[in-house]
Amino acid sequence: MSEKKTILNLQALRAVAALLVLLSHVMILEQKYAPADALLPRMFFFGGSGVDLFFVISGFIMVSVTRGYSPSPAASGSFLYKRVSRIYPLYWIYSAAVLVVYFFAPNLVNAVQNNQVNIFSSFLLLPDTLMPLINVGWSLRHEMYFYLVFGLFLVFVQEKTLPIAVVCWGFIVLVGWFTLGEQNATFSLIFHPYTFEFILGTFVAFACNQRYLKLLVPAMIVGGAMFAIPFVFFAWSEKIALMVFENPWWRLFFFGLPGALIVYGSVGLEMAGRWIAPRWLIAIGDASYSLYLTHVLVASVLGRVWVKLAVSGALAQTVFLAMMFGGCIVWGLISYRYIEKPLLEKSRHLRQFWKARQTSSNV
Repeated sequence: MSEKKTILNLQALRAVAALLVLLSHVMILEQKYAPADALLPRMFFFGGSGVDLFFVISGFIMVSVTRGYSPSPAASGSFLYKRVSRIYPLYWIYSAAVLVVYFFAPNLVNAVQNNQVNIFSSFLLLPDTLMPLINVGWSLRHEMYFYLVFGLFLVFVQEKTLPIAVVCWGFIVLVGWFTLGEQNATFSLIFHPYTFEFILGTFVAFACNQRYLKLLVPAMIVGGAMFAIPFVFFAWSEKIALMVFENPWWRLFFFGLPGALIVYGSVGLEMAGRWIAPRWLIAIGDASYSLYLTHVLVASVLGRVWVKLAVSGALAQTVFLAMMFGGCIVWGLISYRYIEKPLLEKSRHLRQFWKARQTSSNV
């Protein structure tokens, strides 16, 4: 498998996903640190739907980066190495930082679960009922599960029959969820409806790979409209809207399916040479993983600083929100440039070194 060209519009959508999640957490932190002066509407809670968009994008990427593979342990190993080296090193760095905080001030970590943390499962992203040290790591558990299953496909499944294998996987997930899905953390992960968002992304990639590029703008319009429905619905009934958001099947319908339409339309428009997203959005997309991992940490620190300053009023609150939102983005860009990107380069060099050694030993 050769290196694939980066799809710029997909990077832009990664930025949109990360910014949606950031918006939801800034709203929550504003409610926590300045409830009397809160400006952001509670409907921004639905910014958590950025995770659903991330899952669709992941499914698309997995098919795209492995296009042209031949089934073998080598193909699977190469794929899994790239995924593991992409996810774990940066995650471990920030998890270690939170772990230090946990040792000295455990009340600051995982407050929603009485400050309980399973350090082992947290660092390895294993199934667990407890949240990881970095709370957003719960979604990375799903990502790693996606990667492992897809890695198995790369060993045993021919590329032309990959869509059939993915459909079979979906059928197993569907049956498993209604029979075993909620018995324990492992079954809940394996059979979770979030998997269908990943599967939707794979079929968007199958369609784009076959150059099936029809009705691209209508797909984006319909997808965007469906994505916006819960935000409008929230204004009518907050209680019911939150119940819908917490149901994974409703999330699949309101965010996963429209997310797939948006990915299809935006990627298709780029492939057809009709539209490329703005550079600034693509740049944030490049740093989206750093932004996603660190935004709660950065915003929490800034929120505590704001509490110490004890400043109130609409203007001051606007400054506070801009500081939190902008500070998270700036740190995400810094983290990408000076931590994440060097780590990725080192992982590539290590892989090249290992391949060279294998080649020389076989001569």
